[in-house]
Amino acid sequence: MKCIDKIRKYQLHDSMVIMINNDVDNKLIEFDIELCNWMQENYSKDEPEFINGKIIFSGTSNYYHEPEVLEFDYDEILAIDAIADNPESGETIKIVLRDNDVKVITFDAKDVEFKF
Repeated sequence: MKCIDKIRKYQLHDSMVIMINNDVDNKLIEFDIELCNWMQENYSKDEPEFINGKIIFSGTSNYYHEPEVLEFDYDEILAIDAIADNPESGETIKIVLRDNDVKVITFDAKDVEFKF
């Protein structure tokens, strides 16, 4: 299954990015997030409205971000999408975040895993 198909199983808009760890040696990019659980399709009122978790991309390469220096303080996810597909490097993922400024992160990934 493609990364974007796994990503689309979740409603990530308005969820918050707490931290990003780019592990170049192991080709992993890990996002610590606070998920808007109440926006998920299978949400039940007896569950918490927000839950902490991780989005872990593997087989990553070509990591790029704007602005040059990134600092995170519960940055809101505005958009996440696959903007290209390359059989060798995987899908090119683009994530747009907003805190005081807009931040754009792009990278190639071969797989993604969600942990909540």
